[in-house]
Amino acid sequence: MTENEPLIIELEKQLLQPEIRSSKKDVERLLDDDFEEFGKSGRRLNKEDVLKGLSEEKPVQFTMDSSKVVALSDDVMLITYSLIKDDCQSKSLRSSIWRCKNGKWKMFFHQGTKANSTS
Repeated sequence: MTENEPLIIELEKQLLQPEIRSSKKDVERLLDDDFEEFGKSGRRLNKEDVLKGLSEEKPVQFTMDSSKVVALSDDVMLITYSLIKDDCQSKSLRSSIWRCKNGKWKMFFHQGTKANSTS
């Protein structure tokens, strides 16, 4: 386990919490200005797109399962996991890249891929 693994898992979990997702200030704090996402919907999103979308999102609970963190360098971490959206039991596979700039970890990239029921 790397020394930053628990921190990366905690930061990822923060972005899944309804109270964080509904706070533009909190989401801005966690996303890098150069953030990019390839969404489960197939859309490509930037930080502004995500902030707008989350402001319109109804609160929902998520469950993270089978997380794994890998250090790509001293200041870049990859986390992968399964995510279950509790209101409809939909499952997706997720990956995020976090990088540390000026002593702060921020999500730089995220991808969600729809999973079949056996994933």
